[in-house]
Amino acid sequence: MKQKEFNLHKKNLLNKKDKSNIGEIDKQVLNLINLINKNKDYVTSSSCSGRIILVIREEKKNKTRLLLKSHEYINLEEIEAVVEKNNDKNMWFIQEGLILHIHTRTLKKAEELREKAKKAGFKKAYFLSVKEKIIVEIKSNEKIETPLFIKENNINKEFLKILVREANKKLEKNFKQIEKFEKELSGNL
Repeated sequence: MKQKEFNLHKKNLLNKKDKSNIGEIDKQVLNLINLINKNKDYVTSSSCSGRIILVIREEKKNKTRLLLKSHEYINLEEIEAVVEKNNDKNMWFIQEGLILHIHTRTLKKAEELREKAKKAGFKKAYFLSVKEKIIVEIKSNEKIETPLFIKENNINKEFLKILVREANKKLEKNFKQIEKFEKELSGNL
């Protein structure tokens, strides 16, 4: 894409209203997003720094209802409070890492970005699109997804403690990878 076309595309993306539930970029990824968007060859279109969520999955309606969402570390008490109120539902505990979509001006710039992401520890850094727009998706490998309750079969407190501890560890590793990626880009953008 020519620089003039890309500049217009970038301006349009940056002027779009944030469609996330919180209406702003997650603070753990804000510096990285700003660094990427300062470069004339890159622009971010969506991001999530990583999160821990509790959801209810309604099988018959194929719907999901969000009970708790945190882009920060969580504690057992937070989870227990939600679990107590919803212990008869199909409740799931999910921890997810970073997801980032970056539009690039050229395929060469996309490849450079992908390589830096891999150096930072993100194994899932690949081309999402290369036809009209060149988009790189970077995703963390850090993930936990497990049911807490399926019908009335509930989970014990000891397992819940382990789950919270492990989810926080994975979130911490994810945040360190974000910092490492930021350092990779700082010296070379």
